[in-house]
Amino acid sequence: MKYIRQLTAALLALTLCLSAAGCDASGNSVQPAESTPEQATESQSEQPQTITRTAMVTLGDVPLISGQTPYAELLGAGWTPTMDYGEDTLSPGSVLAGMSMENESCPGIRFNYAVINCGEAETTVANSSLYSFNVQRTGSDSAAGTEIGLPCGLTMASSLDEVRAALGEETEETLNEYEAEHAQYKFVYKADGDDFVLYLYFSKSDTSKILSVDYECIY
Repeated sequence: MKYIRQLTAALLALTLCLSAAGCDASGNSVQPAESTPEQATESQSEQPQTITRTAMVTLGDVPLISGQTPYAELLGAGWTPTMDYGEDTLSPGSVLAGMSMENESCPGIRFNYAVINCGEAETTVANSSLYSFNVQRTGSDSAAGTEIGLPCGLTMASSLDEVRAALGEETEETLNEYEAEHAQYKFVYKADGDDFVLYLYFSKSDTSKILSVDYECIY
């Protein structure tokens, strides 16, 4: 009986050694099973694709990030659409532009924006996400726009000198027809690795405050 137990233990030890070495009980090499192309593709497709973007602008306490800021957060921050598109539907990947909002606590400021459906099913505008936007000054009050946070501690109420000190000199790009008519100074700000860019504009006649801010995809 003792001999049988010793023999059994020896066989078990041999089996474990062969297994660790990649061999079967006969000493033949055993290769691990390879995944088929279909399996590899399926595995990769299950990995979530995330895009990291920087909140270059904040609307009050709401960080504005394309594809990540829910439309509902803007409504929750007191911004009211000038026209209600909330029940309009968007197919996956669709963008709806040409909308605007106003806020009683931010007089003289208009928020123009586009939304996108980042989901895989049809949804309403109310359940969509922010895509791009423009913040436009509609009044002459220099203090208006302090609630619009910009990079480097700037706000829409920042002066030309303050923006130059924070972002450097304005761009030397040729202004388009609209910009040439309404703005004299144009600044460009881009976060590393981001596919969205921020444009800051100053009026020809008043450099005490930013005239408008554009947040656009550069591709």
